Amino acid sequence: MLEKIRDLMSSDNSNIREKLFVIICLEGIVAALVCLIESISIQAGIGTYIIILSTLGIIPGALISVVNRGGQELPIAVVTIWMNMVVFPMVFFSCGGIYSGSNCWLALGFIYVFLVYRGRPLAVFASATALIDILCYVTAYIHPEYVKPLDTVAGQYTDSLFGVFSVGITAGLIFSYRRRGYTKESSMAIKQRNELDRINESRGRFYANFSHEIRNPINSIIGLNELNIRQTGDEEILKNSQAIGRSGKLLLSIVNDIMDLSQIENNSMQLTKAPYDSRELITGLTELIDTRVRDKGLDLILEIDPDLPAVMIGDKRRIVQVLLNLLTNAVKYTDEGYVKFTVICDRKENKQVKLRILVADSGLGIKKSNMTHLFDTYSQFDRESNSNKEGNGLGLPIAYQLTKLMGGDITVDSVYGSGSVFTMELIQEYTGDEVIGNITYEEITETVSKEASYDRSFEASGARVLIVDDDEQNRGIMRSLLKDTRVKIDEAGSGEEALKYTGLKRYHIIFVDYVMPGMSGTDVLEAIRTQSGGKCTDSVIIALTGAVLEGRVHNKALYDFDRILLKPVEYSVLENVIADNLPTELIEYRKEPEETLRSAPLMTVAKRRRKVRITVDSVCDLPIDVLNSYDIGVIYMHIKAEKGRFLDRQEIDISDLMGKLTSDRFEISPDGCSVSEYEEFFKNELEGADDIIHLSLGSALGLSYGRAAEAAESFAHVHVIDTGQVSAGLGLLAVMASGLAAGNDTVDRMCESIRRLSHYVETSCVLPSSAIFAHYGHMGEKRARLYDSLSIHPDIAVMSGGLRQIRAYRGDMDKVTSRHLRTTMALSGRIDQRAPVIVTHAGLTPRQQDKVMREIKRYVPDRQVMLTKAGVTMASVVGVGTVGIAYLKMNHLKL
Repeated sequence: MLEKIRDLMSSDNSNIREKLFVIICLEGIVAALVCLIESISIQAGIGTYIIILSTLGIIPGALISVVNRGGQELPIAVVTIWMNMVVFPMVFFSCGGIYSGSNCWLALGFIYVFLVYRGRPLAVFASATALIDILCYVTAYIHPEYVKPLDTVAGQYTDSLFGVFSVGITAGLIFSYRRRGYTKESSMAIKQRNELDRINESRGRFYANFSHEIRNPINSIIGLNELNIRQTGDEEILKNSQAIGRSGKLLLSIVNDIMDLSQIENNSMQLTKAPYDSRELITGLTELIDTRVRDKGLDLILEIDPDLPAVMIGDKRRIVQVLLNLLTNAVKYTDEGYVKFTVICDRKENKQVKLRILVADSGLGIKKSNMTHLFDTYSQFDRESNSNKEGNGLGLPIAYQLTKLMGGDITVDSVYGSGSVFTMELIQEYTGDEVIGNITYEEITETVSKEASYDRSFEASGARVLIVDDDEQNRGIMRSLLKDTRVKIDEAGSGEEALKYTGLKRYHIIFVDYVMPGMSGTDVLEAIRTQSGGKCTDSVIIALTGAVLEGRVHNKALYDFDRILLKPVEYSVLENVIADNLPTELIEYRKEPEETLRSAPLMTVAKRRRKVRITVDSVCDLPIDVLNSYDIGVIYMHIKAEKGRFLDRQEIDISDLMGKLTSDRFEISPDGCSVSEYEEFFKNELEGADDIIHLSLGSALGLSYGRAAEAAESFAHVHVIDTGQVSAGLGLLAVMASGLAAGNDTVDRMCESIRRLSHYVETSCVLPSSAIFAHYGHMGEKRARLYDSLSIHPDIAVMSGGLRQIRAYRGDMDKVTSRHLRTTMALSGRIDQRAPVIVTHAGLTPRQQDKVMREIKRYVPDRQVMLTKAGVTMASVVGVGTVGIAYLKMNHLKL
C-alpha cells in the first residue's frame, strides 16, 4: 500500500485533488493516534475512544479506496461528513469547547472542504460545515453544561498546543506540496515556452529561406516570360506565354499570402505609418482590377467621396492589399452584373477621418451557414459550385487580420444568390485641408480605343427624357449623344421651365443639373416630387454635376436623387444608365453584354449615406407622409385573399374590402413577408445607410419577427428588434426611434434605448365585434358569440407582447369609442409630452373620425395628436370600425 501511495504522489498523471486527499488522510491518521493517546491520558471516556477508533477505521478505508481505484467521490464524501459533522463537533463538546484546541479542528474542517471540492459540492459542504460550527457555538453558549471542561489548566494548554501543532502541520504540508507543484509546473511552462520560441524561430528561418528560394525562380519565370511576350510574333506562343504569366503571378500571390499569414501568427507583422496620396491609392486599385473586370464583361462602378482628404497617414501597402483582395474576390465570384467600389469618409476630431469602404457585387453571395466561418484560415466554401474559382482560403482571413491590426474592422452583408457587400471601416489621420475632389476617368485608366466604331447600345422610341440644364450647349451635347437611341427628348433651361413640362407630360427619366441659377438641382427635385397634379412625381431623377462638392450640405442633399453622374458623361455610361432605368417594355432593342463596348468605369459621387436608417413593418399603420417626414423605411406586409396575394396599403386598401372584412366567410387573412422578401428589403435599404434598425411586429403577435431575424443573419449591419407592439404602438415607437437615429449614439445604444422605450408604450383598442378576433384564436368562440349577442365590445391591450382583454363596454359603437378614449386617458396617468399620441382606426367615416378627434383633444393638445388609418393587415384581425390609441407613459429616458 505504501508503494501505491508513493506512486500516486509522484505521478504527473494523478489528480491533484486525490494527492491532497492522501496528504490529509495520512496526517489525519497520525493525529487520530495522538488523540487516542491524549484521550487515554486525560481519561476522556468510552464515547471518545469509540469515536477515535472509528476514525482510525474510516480514514484508512477511504484512503485505500482512493489509492486503489482513483476518482472515487464516495470515500471523500464519507470522510467529509464523518469528520466535519461528527468527529470535530464531538471533540468540541468533550474536550473543553472554546477553552481548548477544538477550535483548531473546526478550522481544519473548512480547510479540508475548500481543498478537495469545487463548484456546487463546495458550496454544499462549506454551508453544512458552517451550519454545524455555528450550532456548536450557539449550543455551548446557551447550554454550557453540555460542554465537558478539561480538569486542569495544564490540560487546557496541552490540548490547545496539540490542536495548533496538528492543524498547523497539516496545513503546512498541504501548502508546501502545492508550492512544490506550482514550482514544477512553472518550470515546465518556462521550458515549454522556450521550446515554442525555438520552434517559432526555426519556423521563421524556414519561411524566410522558403520565400527567398522560391521567389528567385518565380521572378525569373515571370521576367523571361514577359520578354517572350514582347518579342514573339507567334499567336500560339503569345497565348501560352500569357497563360504562363497568369500562373506565375498566381503562384507569387500564394507565396505572399503564406508569408503574411506566418507573420500574423507569430505576431511579427510590422505596420508602417506614412503620408500617402489617397487619389493615387484609388486610381492604382482601379487600374489593378480593371483588366479582370473587362475580361469578365462586368461593370465597374466607382463611388468616391469628394470630401476624402487628399493626403492621409497610414500603411498604404496594407490598405491596398486588403482592398485588392476584396475587389478580386468580388470579381472572382461575379459572373455577370457589376462590382461597386465605394469610399465614404467622416471627419473626426484631432485630424482624423473614419473611412467606410464598401466593395459590393451582384455575384454568388454567401450562405448563412458559412457567414460565421468566413474569416477562418484556409476556409473556402461551396467547393462544388466554386471548383473553377482560384483561391487558397487565405485571402479573407489575412485581410481581416490586417484590418484588425490597423485598428479597423471588416464586416459582410450578403444574400445567397444576390451578391455581397464587404465593408471595411478604418480610422486614418490626415494632413492639410485639401480634398480629393472629383476623380476623372482619365485619372483612373486609359481611355477606350479610338479605333472602335460607335454603335448604339439600345433603342426606345417610346421613352421620354427631360434634360434640365441652364447651359444650352450641355443640353445640345446630351441630345446629340442620345440621337441614335431614338428616345424623345425635351429640354428645360431652368427649374421653373422644367415644372411646366412635368405638369403636362410624363417623363420616364429626368436629368437635372445640380448647380443652376434660381432653382438648384435639389429645389427642382423636391418640386417635382411634390408637384400638385404633376405627371412625374415617381419618375427617375438623375443629378448631373461637375462641381467639386466641398460642403457637407451638398453631399447630404445629393442622396435623395436616384442616381448621380459626373460631367462630362461618357456616351456609353449615359446610354447604360437610361436603359437600366427604363421599363423593360419600352426597350425595343438592346445589345447583349458581350456585344457592348467595354468603356470606362461608371464614375459617380459617393452618396452621403445615413448613419442609421429606421425601418418598420407596415403594420405600424403610419401614413406615407409621416413615414417620409420621419425618414422611416417600411416593408409592406401581404394580404392573402381569394384572388391572390396583395401588398397591404400598396395593392390593396381597407376601402376595397369593407364588405369582406365584416363577412362571416373570412376570405382575407394576413400573410406577412417571407424570409427572402425581408432579405431583399434589407439589402436595398443598406444601399443608403450604414446600419439598419428594423422594428418588428411583436413576436407573440405573428411570424414577422422570426422571419426578419432569420433574414438579418445574412447582414452584419441589420439589427432586428422585437418591439412587442403592433399598429399605433409600433408606429409610435418608430417615430421615436427616428429621433434617436438622428443622434450620435452607437447603434447598440440606440437599440437598447428603443427596447427600453417599448416598455413605456401603451397600446389599446376597442373592437366593434368579437367574431373576427375569435376567428384568429385571440378569444374563445363561445365568449365571442355571447359578447356579440349582448352588444359587448372588448377593450384589447398589448400586454407582455400579446393581445389581452382588459375591459369591456356595452352599447352603440360610437358611444363605446368615446367611453374607451375617456377611460384610457383617465387611467393613463401622465402622458409623456415629448411623443405624439397616435389614434388609429379601421374604416371610420369622416364624421366618426371628427368625433374621435374632438374627444381625444379634450385630453391631448391638437398638435400632439396623430390620426391614422389602419392597414388591411390589422383591420382583418380586429374588424372594421375598430379604434385604437397609443401613447408614451412618462419616463426619464432620453429621446
